[in-house]
Amino acid sequence: MSDLQRLIEKIRKIQALYDGAATSGERAAALAALQRLQEGLGPAGQRYTAPPPPPPPRPAPETEIEYRFSLDNPWSRKLLRALLEKAGIRPYRRHGQRRTTVTARLKPSFCEGVLWPEFQKINALLNEYLEETADRVIAEAIGRFSPDDGME
Repeated sequence: MSDLQRLIEKIRKIQALYDGAATSGERAAALAALQRLQEGLGPAGQRYTAPPPPPPPRPAPETEIEYRFSLDNPWSRKLLRALLEKAGIRPYRRHGQRRTTVTARLKPSFCEGVLWPEFQKINALLNEYLEETADRVIAEAIGRFSPDDGME
């Protein structure tokens, strides 16, 4: 067996290792070994090009689940409904659910990563504004007023 034939045989074996590699690290190591051996082929042999690595597996599609939000504040309910509708999601209420409940089918990543954090920030600002406005209106309409939340 000539040197060229041995080299070609080695390349075939490494290619088999590459094709059967279970991890990207094994594939990378086999590809590096193939490239080193290709240098030995020179002009007498053909250069071997390994096939590109397979694309990474796609993550499983995320399924929507039903979320039920119970909000006793009508302004918070209106805000949540507006945020859902802005995102193209139609909120609903099942038969027998209270008026304080807003239900919607959402992907968990959207609810936990986008919708709920945005709702909490805007809701805090809305509540602060409404409280300041109520204090001001009461003070102007009734007179002296000290807004004390810690009444005992």
